Amino acid sequence: MRIPAAQFSWLGGRELICEFETDNGYKSHFCRRCGSPLPNPTAGDEVFWVPAGLLEDRGRLELGAHLYIASRASWDIIAEAGEQYDEMPDAGALDELLRYKQT
Repeated sequence: MRIPAAQFSWLGGRELICEFETDNGYKSHFCRRCGSPLPNPTAGDEVFWVPAGLLEDRGRLELGAHLYIASRASWDIIAEAGEQYDEMPDAGALDELLRYKQT
């Protein structure tokens, strides 16, 4: 999911953050100690990508989309909830799908 940077803050452990960056600029942050994926800012630092698996309370999360379903494993069953995309949707559609919506 994505959370506006103004609504995101680290509670601790910033010294354990490692960053990997590809030649085309894609960045991924992970924990130096355990290797877990970590939230990381998008280009322009306006929004943080947050792996939903890191959340302790997932009670209010809803599935927004299934991406790359055209190349999914033959045994993978796609749930009915959420939009389905054979490939990656355009940036605007992806932003809307992944943006955290407060209720």
